[in-house]
Amino acid sequence: MTRFLTLCLFALLPLSLWAQTHADCASALEICNKQTLHLAAVGAGNDPTELNNAACFLNGVPGSVESNSVWIRFTAAQGGSLWFIIRPDSPSVDLDFAVFRLPAGDCASKELLRCMAAGDFQYPSSCMGPTGLLPGQTDLSEDAGCTDPDDDNFLAPLDLQTGETCVLAINDFTSVLDSFTIEFCGSALLGCETEICNTLLDATDRQELQTFHVYPNPATAGTIQAEWTLSKPETLTGTLYNALGVPISTSTGNFPSGTNMIIFETDGLPAGLYMLTLDNGHSIRAARIHIFH
Repeated sequence: MTRFLTLCLFALLPLSLWAQTHADCASALEICNKQTLHLAAVGAGNDPTELNNAACFLNGVPGSVESNSVWIRFTAAQGGSLWFIIRPDSPSVDLDFAVFRLPAGDCASKELLRCMAAGDFQYPSSCMGPTGLLPGQTDLSEDAGCTDPDDDNFLAPLDLQTGETCVLAINDFTSVLDSFTIEFCGSALLGCETEICNTLLDATDRQELQTFHVYPNPATAGTIQAEWTLSKPETLTGTLYNALGVPISTSTGNFPSGTNMIIFETDGLPAGLYMLTLDNGHSIRAARIHIFH
């Protein structure tokens, strides 16, 4: 029997960093594990043109491709999937990002892998708030603005090869000093970690969300049900967020191995896009839900 609880977004203290020294690819923050980061993007660094070859930004406002950025570099010690969720501390912040491969290990040779520019300047909007890479997504790029009805602020995960180095550039188009958290997950191992972020399924399963189902989806008034499979008992928190990243309801419980579920009430919720996450304290699984009336 689960209970609905008040969400504490910062139950685990994330690593906080002042990102003004990481505003260029050459000075990127190098990470070797999937620890949650808390960052603020301040300025465009010494080279404000580093995102100019990211195609998704080209239909944006000329000359404003990189405004307040932070760059994060990582290398796969063991190949596998890698995905992340970026959550602005303020839901009105417009965060975009690009992921590049560094085939020669240096920024001069960077190759674009993912490009997200579908933010918005009109609050509220389904293209503001959380963004990132999520299992189940297939898009590699979303263009500037929020004009395509399929834009949802999320792209497909990376499939990293052993030894592959990438850099993630996050750009804040809204203002200076906005802060955000970024949470990584996936089966790829970075340089100083030994356990993959795949606790909801068997460690050999590369399709992390294969047994994570949410239905009905799309949903109408009534309830939605999240169902998943555990290979071992876990304490999990399920949280339903609206499109701005604001938690709507939360349920926490101790779940046995096998098939489990959590039910959320949707009566009274406005129509729109929502996100349902499962969190065991150090990794997150997520699914996007459309609610109609």
